[in-house]
Amino acid sequence: MNFKRYVAFIIDWLIIGIPVNIYLQLSDNEYAVLIGFFGWGLVLLIKDLVFRNASIGKLIMNVRVVSEDGTHPSFKQILKRNITYIIPPFAVVEAIVSFATPNHTRLGDMLAKTKVVNKLK
Repeated sequence: MNFKRYVAFIIDWLIIGIPVNIYLQLSDNEYAVLIGFFGWGLVLLIKDLVFRNASIGKLIMNVRVVSEDGTHPSFKQILKRNITYIIPPFAVVEAIVSFATPNHTRLGDMLAKTKVVNKLK
């Protein structure tokens, strides 16, 4: 399960990061970095909402986000669990916490009271 979660994370970052990087490289807009940063941040915040509790990476890996009690997470929970991705110091803490906790629980999941589970077929 944890392997799937990490692969889903890498897929999501590639899907988000490659277009943003191309935009930044090709744009001559003086606000390109600002637009790229906020666009990337917005996508990271809402990525699990687009396909009903799963990002594209999670869909590919057949996992989804649920509340600790197994119900669908609220919009607020999704924002809480993903806010740690866009604040650089938290991203480092996120990685450390994920590897240090017994179930490899992310800091964002702890804050939002959510978890990633295998999706039923």
